[in-house]
Amino acid sequence: MAKAAFEQFGLPLDGGGTAADDFIVTPANADAAAGLQTWDRWPDGAVLLVGPAQCGKTRLAQIAKIRRGGHLDLWEDVDRGGLNQAGLFHALNRARDGGDPVLMTARTMPGRWAISLPDLKSRVNALPILEIHAPDDALVAELLYRGFAQRGLDVGPDLIAHASLRVPRAYRAIAALAERADRAALEQGRKISVRLLAPILDALNDESW
Repeated sequence: MAKAAFEQFGLPLDGGGTAADDFIVTPANADAAAGLQTWDRWPDGAVLLVGPAQCGKTRLAQIAKIRRGGHLDLWEDVDRGGLNQAGLFHALNRARDGGDPVLMTARTMPGRWAISLPDLKSRVNALPILEIHAPDDALVAELLYRGFAQRGLDVGPDLIAHASLRVPRAYRAIAALAERADRAALEQGRKISVRLLAPILDALNDESW
């Protein structure tokens, strides 16, 4: 894909100096990516990263932690149930007192969380929020390209452009298109084509994402 369409954060996750998968930065996630690099300016040393499923929250959080040399208290999926509320409250207190910054990730805004601890609820509701939005055109195209490439599928730019215009603007749907196309191509013994993608795209657009 054309590199001018996006930026990349490239970091070795294993510390060995080898290139890792890059996090693609476009207007859909640029504010969140930038905000995670300014932890020294987070009020009370904490921030919340919110975005839909499979939008790259974990990857971006890992990059932020690596850039701080591991000194980042990461709480992922805090809205998915089973949250240690007392533990998170103490972590926020430590961050406010100069300890490791706290980064939380979630799919939903804190007003929708089931928090029973009043002090924690007020603290969380006051946190600054970095949001990853629905994928824009550049991000859709690049995610499709990578999704097909990771499966060893030879898909040209014209087909990527065709699919980009028709796939639902949802990260899970984009991932599902590559996975379903791969399966259909194997089952039917065919190459990826507009004709093969047509029923898959129709089904994706009929589903709720």
